[in-house]
Amino acid sequence: MSRNEKSNIRRSSQWETHHHHDQDEFVSNKDVHLDETVREQILKLFEKEQIFKVQNLTVGNLSKKLGISVRELPKYFKSFFETDFKSFLNDYRVSLAKEMIEEGYLDVYTLEALGECCGFSSRTTFFNAFKKKYYKSPRDFWRAFQENEV
Repeated sequence: MSRNEKSNIRRSSQWETHHHHDQDEFVSNKDVHLDETVREQILKLFEKEQIFKVQNLTVGNLSKKLGISVRELPKYFKSFFETDFKSFLNDYRVSLAKEMIEEGYLDVYTLEALGECCGFSSRTTFFNAFKKKYYKSPRDFWRAFQENEV
C-alpha cells in the first residue's frame, strides 16, 4: 500500500466524539478510551500484521481477535473510518494488489494467484473490488501499467 493511501486511511480515521444528551445514546469517557484503543488495534492488525490477507476474514473473526462484540464492531468502522468492514477490508486488499502489479507480480503469476495472495477467496469479488477502486480490471490495469499509461 502506498504512503498516500495509508495517510488517506489514517486521515479518514480521524474521528470526533459526539456526545448525545438524549436518553437513547450516551458516550461515556470509558467508551471513548475503549474506542480509541480499538481503532489503534484495527490499524495495527491491518497495517503491521496484514490481517486482510487472511481469506474469509469475517467481522466475527476480527471481533474475537479484538475482544469486542460482533454487534459492536461495525459501529467502530462506521465511526472511525467512515466505511463498513467489507469495504475497509477490500480497500487494503486491492491496494496491495495494485502495489504487487506495479512490482511485476503478474509478469510471473496469474490474476487468480494475485487475488488469493491479497486475501480474496473469489475471483469475482477481487475483480469487482479492484474495478470499484481503480476503474479498471486488474488485467486492464496491468496492461496500462506496462504501457506507462497509469
